[in-house]
Amino acid sequence: MMILHEHEPIHIKGNDEFAKIARKEGWRGTGIKYDPYIIENLIINGSGFTYCIWIENTDVYFIIWNCRLFRTSGIFLYGHGIYLKNVKNGIITNNECIENNKDGIYLCGSSDNTITNNTCIKNNLNGIYLGDSSNNIITNNTCIENNLDGIYLWGSSNNIIINNACIKNNMDGICLENSSYNIITNNECIKNNRYGICLRWVSNNNIITNIACIANNNKGIYWEIISRNSSNNLFRHCIEMK
Repeated sequence: MMILHEHEPIHIKGNDEFAKIARKEGWRGTGIKYDPYIIENLIINGSGFTYCIWIENTDVYFIIWNCRLFRTSGIFLYGHGIYLKNVKNGIITNNECIENNKDGIYLCGSSDNTITNNTCIKNNLNGIYLGDSSNNIITNNTCIENNLDGIYLWGSSNNIIINNACIKNNMDGICLENSSYNIITNNECIKNNRYGICLRWVSNNNIITNIACIANNNKGIYWEIISRNSSNNLFRHCIEMK
């Protein structure tokens, strides 16, 4: 088991600053595709800060791995365990985003990132949030007891949401609003979520397959009335059970 090291919150603004901070911190990697920067094995208590790890305006390659991030102060748009704003080429893997962050992991205007094998528990809003973000892969994450949704997409397209477990007392397991052309497959949305899968507003041409929506408080799959404006969504092999 890796030893975690206490660290102050991290804020990186741009590629040049990423390189400068990486040298100062002694992080491995050079930021290229086959030698990414690696931020690893950190424990960050965000109490008194509006972030634990905040990266913006970068397209270098990096990995955030095996960090425990908690208790950020949610002010306005901020307060997230991991916050990526206008970021490409990140891998977020094997982290714990827990206990009173605003959102566990938040992507804003970010594309071509992978979020995998993370645990997002008891955040004040969502476990994983994608806003205006496209072409990301969200896979093998576990989202439990977040006050809003396990995984939430707003205005986000062409993402792949696969093999995630949104279980136990999220508001909705997976929720899409104004989000189209996403693939959502092989996910579990079970046990006391309000809805397993929820579509709101206009979300078109999504493929939703092989979903288990079991023991939720209301419907397994739900479209709000206004969502009837959505079209061409494919639902296949979805199981709904009380």
